[in-house]
Amino acid sequence: MKRKLLFLTLLSTALSTFSVEYFVDASMPDDTGSATNWATAKKTIQAAVDLTVDGDTVWVTNGTYLLSTAISVTSAITVQSVNGPRVTVVDGGESNRCFNLSGGCLVSGLTVTNGHVSGEYPYCYGGGIYCADALPMVSNCVIAGNSVGG
Repeated sequence: MKRKLLFLTLLSTALSTFSVEYFVDASMPDDTGSATNWATAKKTIQAAVDLTVDGDTVWVTNGTYLLSTAISVTSAITVQSVNGPRVTVVDGGESNRCFNLSGGCLVSGLTVTNGHVSGEYPYCYGGGIYCADALPMVSNCVIAGNSVGG
């Protein structure tokens, strides 16, 4: 029993050390980069999120990220700004929800604004951020100027 517990502990520790960091920069020309460093950063947050698995981090640098569709985060990753919500803005353009969150993710250090959603349940909630379950966490964010309905 002790061997099994030791093996599981070592396996868990080993797996957690293999988390990957991805990078996003609104000034990049497109999403063709690998996102594994700042020189190859993705232009959009969703493109970097799509590369992740549980435990990974998406670093988002200064800029305004104007959305054409909501950012969907469904795994236990972190989406983190580099320099905080005063200089890192996710803008729904008054026609898109900004974030759909589930699965134990953390979103931190962003301004989430101009998100909008209308429609029937569950689409009628969370113009800025919609949490599909109780697992997501939102920390150190400014959530303002979002709307639902009509």
